[in-house]
Amino acid sequence: MRASKWECGQEVHVSGAERIVDEAAVPKVSQQLITRAQNHSKGKPTFINIKVEGIEEKCIQYIQALPTNMIAVDTYQDGLKIMAKQLSALPGFSSELAGYLVDVLAKTGNMRGAIMYDIATHSRLEPDHERGIRLSNMDYENTTVVDEGKNHYKEALVLASKALSADGVIAEICISDDPEYQIGYIATADAYCRITKVKPYGSNLGGRILVVDSRLADMEACQHYLEHQVVIVKEG
Repeated sequence: MRASKWECGQEVHVSGAERIVDEAAVPKVSQQLITRAQNHSKGKPTFINIKVEGIEEKCIQYIQALPTNMIAVDTYQDGLKIMAKQLSALPGFSSELAGYLVDVLAKTGNMRGAIMYDIATHSRLEPDHERGIRLSNMDYENTTVVDEGKNHYKEALVLASKALSADGVIAEICISDDPEYQIGYIATADAYCRITKVKPYGSNLGGRILVVDSRLADMEACQHYLEHQVVIVKEG
């Protein structure tokens, strides 16, 4: 599902979600996703698109969810500092590079996809810098159960787990663009670390950066995996 609205002649992203479910659950899930789009904190959409695709079970890849932890902070400024500190501790990072990427993330506008930043060349790799890389074709285990509304934690854990399972991806940092949701995260191969505040309450700003190393994998294959490989994430 993708929902958007028009503001001052420009299309603004409102909501996006996907589920991998049994065929019998498609009508119910479709209606739930429409209801979710119509009741979003970013306002009423003027466009809602529902797309249904069939999947061959043999093409599904099952992966384990990343271990999870949480760091509590008093202010969003503290949260961004924690994010930068954890990023700078990774191989190949300096405090300057980590600070730069967190600053870019904090100023990201209404971008539908993710920035793909290569630490080998210090450049952005996504073909369209306005849209970014769209991570897709993923869900959490037990597809016969349908959550009411949006489960920020589970949906982000699924996305982070898929992202870090891709060859060449070494980290992901994320800020939700939902105005009421202040929790952000940094994901590495070791953990999905949630930070309680990474932006002011009520802010529409948000986005994600996939940090990659083109010396470790073919980046076209990495992008194809992120966008097209069907993945189910198992918890526990």
